[in-house]
Amino acid sequence: MKKSIKVLALVIAVVMVLSILAGCSLFGKEMAKYRNQTMLIVGNEPVSVGVVMDQFNNYYYNYSSYISSGYMTLNDLFSTVMDSIYTLYSKVDSYKNDVTTVKYTEEQNPYIKLGYYSAEYLTKSEMEYVLQYVKYGLFTSFDIEVNNYIALEIGKMPEETEETDDRAFYEYDDMGTAKTYAEKLYNDSITSEEMNEYYDKYYNFAEFDRNSADYNDYVFANAQQAQARVDYINEQLKQYVIDEEGEKDEYPTITAEKYIEYQNKAIKKLNERVTDTYGADLSNYFVERAESSIITIISYKWDLKQSSVIEQDQAALIDTLTQRYNNAKDAFTTSINANVDNYITFIEGLSDTSYIYNVPTLYKDSYIFVKNLLIPFSDAQKAKLANYATILGSTTSEEYIKVRNQLAAEIVAKDFNNDEAEVSGLFTYDAEFNKIQLAGELASALPNDGSVTPESFVELMKRFNTDTAQHSALYEYVVRVDETTPSDYQAKWVQEFVDAALEAKQGGLHHYGIAVSEYGVHIVYYSSDVTAWDSFDSSRIYDTKSNEYRFLKSYYESVQTNINTEAVEKLNDEYRYAGKIKVVNSELQQLLKDFGVSYDFNAAMVKPEEDTEE
Repeated sequence: MKKSIKVLALVIAVVMVLSILAGCSLFGKEMAKYRNQTMLIVGNEPVSVGVVMDQFNNYYYNYSSYISSGYMTLNDLFSTVMDSIYTLYSKVDSYKNDVTTVKYTEEQNPYIKLGYYSAEYLTKSEMEYVLQYVKYGLFTSFDIEVNNYIALEIGKMPEETEETDDRAFYEYDDMGTAKTYAEKLYNDSITSEEMNEYYDKYYNFAEFDRNSADYNDYVFANAQQAQARVDYINEQLKQYVIDEEGEKDEYPTITAEKYIEYQNKAIKKLNERVTDTYGADLSNYFVERAESSIITIISYKWDLKQSSVIEQDQAALIDTLTQRYNNAKDAFTTSINANVDNYITFIEGLSDTSYIYNVPTLYKDSYIFVKNLLIPFSDAQKAKLANYATILGSTTSEEYIKVRNQLAAEIVAKDFNNDEAEVSGLFTYDAEFNKIQLAGELASALPNDGSVTPESFVELMKRFNTDTAQHSALYEYVVRVDETTPSDYQAKWVQEFVDAALEAKQGGLHHYGIAVSEYGVHIVYYSSDVTAWDSFDSSRIYDTKSNEYRFLKSYYESVQTNINTEAVEKLNDEYRYAGKIKVVNSELQQLLKDFGVSYDFNAAMVKPEEDTEE
């Protein structure tokens, strides 16, 4: 799943609990009494000592290894923290003072009545995201503590691992309700798939309110509610034992009742930790985290205003994109005309950032896009084949291929849509032609008459395919299949795969060829021709499946960097270097000195001299 730096910034505002759990912080209880004191005023925005403490502790938690290794000093770290705070609160003050900024009423955003600082600058949905994400940060921190209790009871407990789906297919961007790419980026920054999946999996019951500010609802009310989480934990325990000791008849487990007991203990323990560290309980801590997140989102909204200028003049934007497209196409065509073999290098090395601007006449019908559904030999079958190869002294002889095909007919597939259930009878061996043919479910689903759509073939790949390298790529596999194909051509493929692609090409679009290689049985499906992107269609720049959209996205993100850099520089000139940031806590320097940190606030407000060439 892909996360922007902006998402990381909000995470930083939320997950301070982790540094408390790890005991990895510099400013702690000794500074608790100063937390609510104002330290800085940025424009009209007060910045408390607690905000600086939290940000410093969080950076300290993340960069402690650099400090211990001597790559960074505490002074360097504190300076970095202050730079980020100056910028963050300058954005917030600037946003609030912009005449175009909208302030919402309680009718528009009922969460304003909860009293969170600056909540009136967020929509109802933005505020709900804040509350949900703060809860999520606390809940996952409680989970860590619960796991510690389980480890004490059961023995070693494996760390929680992020669940990834290496079988997932390429996902195009989703514009959602956004009308521009700038708006889409902002919407993405206040969306968390991981959070939603967590709630859906473990807290998807009517009594649970994702938008409440009550962290106590972390504790499941009964065993039924806890079951999904308990099942996950027990599966982890089982897998840990298998990894360490191998398969067994019995595995350690916990009960839902015991898990709920640990949940209560986790909240109590974490509350004590927060109280010891901050002199406040989790309720106050929740409010601070929520308000910190509100500030972060307001800064995102400032960013959105800056970068939205890229798409304000749509006519100018389309002119720019069209000109960039024409320039890129001309350069591509010039390269191919200079050496037509450059096309071979390009087309056989396609990446997600590639654009096929031109297909030279010489190679117009040379390449096709194919999908590969690979059902592999089992380890036992591979061992048999290796033994036969040794006995026969060849992997290319007719006798060896006959044995390999006969074994292929016995392959048992895994159905990945059904807990890897085994499916047999998918192939038969044709002794007369020494070939493999489809049988059973595959034969029924794959008539080789051109009627099988790419979408239907993908559904079979989801079920049975083990060649997952193609799943997450934008482009499908490209294979050369023309009459001029060199006899020794393989590119990235084994010869059997190339032969199957050629068979598919001869059958026509949406036909397939079958091959058996050392890996197993390949069903090579001819999905489309390789064609050139020969014109820029401006009406498709927000069609996320189009080349035009990818072109816009690449252009936008490159321009956005410059716009944001210039906007922040201007913001620093307006705030930091023009006297609009003031230090108001006279005790601060002594406090920093007591903790071994040196920082010159006055010097930080002076603009560095620009480097000049002599």
